[in-house]
Amino acid sequence: MEPTPQMPQMPPQQHQRMKILSAFLILIAAALVAGFLYFYKNPLALQKKPESLPDTSNEPMEVVVEENRTESGALVVPPGLPQDIPLEKGDILESTTTKFLGPGAEQLSLTYTSSKSVAQKYAEYKTYMSHKGYEIMEGPANSQVRSVFGTSAAANLSVAISSTKDGTLVQISYLIK
Repeated sequence: MEPTPQMPQMPPQQHQRMKILSAFLILIAAALVAGFLYFYKNPLALQKKPESLPDTSNEPMEVVVEENRTESGALVVPPGLPQDIPLEKGDILESTTTKFLGPGAEQLSLTYTSSKSVAQKYAEYKTYMSHKGYEIMEGPANSQVRSVFGTSAAANLSVAISSTKDGTLVQISYLIK
């Protein structure tokens, strides 16, 4: 009988990157779900465009992704992100702006670490969305990545929160319609 090969262990830094990538992909999926729900609940948004606008639905969409600038070697919050969104600006890991040139939409993304617990950060964002009048949808409470999604007429806000060995990872996606 042959011994079964063991899977090699990932270095901690690579494991952390995989966790961040997984959470980021969940955040993108959450933004897509929030967009779907917006159009599902607002069927008028799906009506045909006025005749004066060309139909570009069969043309590829032009997308530009920009890494945001740094100040004193640290990443800054994406320009256009509402200043009252609860953030901890000290440990920003990622800050990008994605521009969808056809429809004129922008997605502002920010990832940072926090010393607060997943439950505390989740409560902060849910309270913020509630006070701002977002229609709120929550991800499963027993998931390793807690998520809360808010939709409004002007924007969609998606937040994914997970625990890491260094604290709590918070990923924000703000889609300006």
